[in-house]
Amino acid sequence: MLREEISLYESPAVIKHIEFLQDIISRMANNSAACKTWALTIITALIALSTVMQRISIIICIIPTIMFFLLDAYYLGLERHFICLQKEFVNKLKNNTIEVEDFYLIKAKNSIKSNLKFIYNGMRSFSTSFIYATIIIVIIILDLVGL
Repeated sequence: MLREEISLYESPAVIKHIEFLQDIISRMANNSAACKTWALTIITALIALSTVMQRISIIICIIPTIMFFLLDAYYLGLERHFICLQKEFVNKLKNNTIEVEDFYLIKAKNSIKSNLKFIYNGMRSFSTSFIYATIIIVIIILDLVGL
């Protein structure tokens, strides 16, 4: 029995399935990091533009901040969803309740309700809320200073 369990854990199908999930998780993490990078780049450019052209208000920077915050939160929520799928797969493997249908079935919930749940879960994260709240506070301070 022990040899069968070890061979199941070493199965190419098991390893490949976990690699697929890990690749998706890594891609979502990279997308989340890219959102932060692009947000800072675009917001910095808008702040520079608003200081050069007095007609553009610095408050306009809040719009891309909120948009990137929502997109970043979505990616983070989706990343967490796939981490849960990976944990479920590993738990089934540990409990010997895994079935053939569990292999290579990688599917995110795709409905408006689930997408909003992903965004909400991502918004509650320190990694998103701290960054974007700080950006909004800086924008408001710069506006109050009259930059």
